Amino acid sequence: MKNISLLGASGSIGTQTLDVLRSHPDQFRLVAFSVGKNIDYAVKVIQEFSPQIVSVQREEDVLKLQSVSGNTKIVYGSEGLLEVALHPDA
Repeated sequence: MKNISLLGASGSIGTQTLDVLRSHPDQFRLVAFSVGKNIDYAVKVIQEFSPQIVSVQREEDVLKLQSVSGNTKIVYGSEGLLEVALHPDA
């Protein structure tokens, strides 16, 4: 199984990538992803894929996601993007 870290999950390429992951759940696992400001979409992706870490653009969105994220770590800003991009499991 390949672990995937996805930057820009709510964009065109990101949503297509998630479609591929849905089509092949035995081959791919989403361990980390980032979104900009589309918090509603992030909630759906968290609930569907249960990633280890999610990065958002704004600090104020961290609190919104923490209430629905379960064990998923929520980070933000450029440092958060780096955590997603450099995730050791991906």
